[in-house]
Amino acid sequence: ISYERLIQDYPGRKDNIDEIVNLITEAIAFPSRSLHIGDLTVPPALIHAQYMKLDYSCIRYVLESMDHTTSRIRNMHAYLRTALYNAVNTVSNFISAEVHADLYGEEP
Repeated sequence: ISYERLIQDYPGRKDNIDEIVNLITEAIAFPSRSLHIGDLTVPPALIHAQYMKLDYSCIRYVLESMDHTTSRIRNMHAYLRTALYNAVNTVSNFISAEVHADLYGEEP
């Protein structure tokens, strides 16, 4: 996930990044129980597979999403677990939107 790069790119967010790393590590190291992802109960093998696909851009996407959320996050652990699980499937749209904004100066 390029931990050092994340720390460098988000200097005031080390605690947030460490919490994300701990969640990922916990899910991968202890894959014996299902977890709740949003409203679903997801089997450990699927969680493990999704979390193993996480990379720098996925973590960046989760951090940026947290910065732009306007509603109060009541259960940060559950929010992060769900955001990380979904990041693998949604990060490409985030990157496309960023590129579009950089090229045309607006949101798509």
